[in-house]
Amino acid sequence: MRGADGTTFGTGPFRITEWQSGKRALLGAYEGYWGGRPFVDAIEVRLGRGYRDQAIDLDLAKADLVEIPIGDVRRAAQQAVRTWTAAPSELLALLFERGPGSVEDARARQALALSIDRDAIHNVLFQGQGESTAAILPEWLSGYAFLFPTARDLDRARQLVSALPKPGQRISLAYDPADSEARPVAERIALNVREAGLTIQTAPAAQAAVRLVKYPLRSLDAVSILMEMGSVLHVEPPAIPASPEALFAYERKMLADFRIVPLFYLPEVYGLSPRVRNWDARPWADWRLDNVWLEARTP
Repeated sequence: MRGADGTTFGTGPFRITEWQSGKRALLGAYEGYWGGRPFVDAIEVRLGRGYRDQAIDLDLAKADLVEIPIGDVRRAAQQAVRTWTAAPSELLALLFERGPGSVEDARARQALALSIDRDAIHNVLFQGQGESTAAILPEWLSGYAFLFPTARDLDRARQLVSALPKPGQRISLAYDPADSEARPVAERIALNVREAGLTIQTAPAAQAAVRLVKYPLRSLDAVSILMEMGSVLHVEPPAIPASPEALFAYERKMLADFRIVPLFYLPEVYGLSPRVRNWDARPWADWRLDNVWLEARTP
């Protein structure tokens, strides 16, 4: 909606009062919010700033809320930075493409999946944050993700590779170059897979046989999430997918041919300045900024 002064707003606690694409957004408190006027008058969102710049802004009291990469969580704790971690809500997975140059032999896809050492990647690169998974839905949402095994089985992977008509096939793995976490994960996967007899070539490219992708949860409804993923994988849903048994069967069907290999569910981590008060965010990263207030900065 647009107000008489041309500003854009909806039914939430804030409305956009200024917008500079890719640079800055200014949100003003909305007096007509049904839940009562927010405590803060305005929120400035600075866009396109890297993790390092955000950390400097927080340290110099130029920001009150910043993103922290998972690999820096331990360092932030050592520096006594106040942090908040959401529930694991972003799926990191391998997605095998279809078409020319694709990996069409399911045994090769399964061998790749079985050769990945999730525990090592989780503990070293992600410092134990989030959870290893072989399921599409996170454990906290479905309650059955533990039924999909995540353990590495290098012996079985080698058996599958030895049965391939072209065991020395080179597989291209693409990752997002803008994602600072993607490259080390892709490189570690390449090392893991080499032990099984497969060769992966990593590159920050869009076209590849397999891609390292992230799928953030856009809903807390398990049915909607699986329906969306089923559309991506071209797997028809069951007639009545609402029961836990039907959901589990549908998810198992999507995972059966290893077109997608779930790896981790990762959380969002934020650093907060000492002056942020009444922070009451929900586990799934609902910030509830209308309840937050800030202490005045000392001169």
